[in-house]
Amino acid sequence: MTLDTKAARARCDAATPGPWRHVGIGIVERAELPLLHREIADCSGRMGLNDGDSAPTLRDATFIAHARTDLPAALDEVDALRAALAWVDADLARGGYPETSAIRGVIAKALKQGGA
Repeated sequence: MTLDTKAARARCDAATPGPWRHVGIGIVERAELPLLHREIADCSGRMGLNDGDSAPTLRDATFIAHARTDLPAALDEVDALRAALAWVDADLARGGYPETSAIRGVIAKALKQGGA
C-alpha cells in the first residue's frame, strides 16, 4: 500500500488547527479556543459507546490528541524520503556512483518500513 500523502495532508489541513491535548478524562481539546468551543473529541464513554472499560477510550484520546501534530510530521518525513529517493533515481539514471545504488536501497527500505 502506498500512502497518498496529498490526501492525508488535505485531511490534516481540513481538521481543526492544533495543537490538541488530552485533558485526562477522555476529552481531546484545543486549549486556545473559548471554553465552550474547545472540545475536539469525546472518548470518555459518556456517550455510552464503550463497554465500561475506560482504558481504551483514554488511550484513544491520547492517540487523537497526538495525531494532530504527529501525522503532519510523519508526512513531512515521507515527503523528504521520497524526494531523496527521486534524487537518487535521477543520479542512477545519469550513471551515478556505485554508492548511489546502496543509498537507494536504504531509502527504499525506510519508506517500505514506514508504509509509505
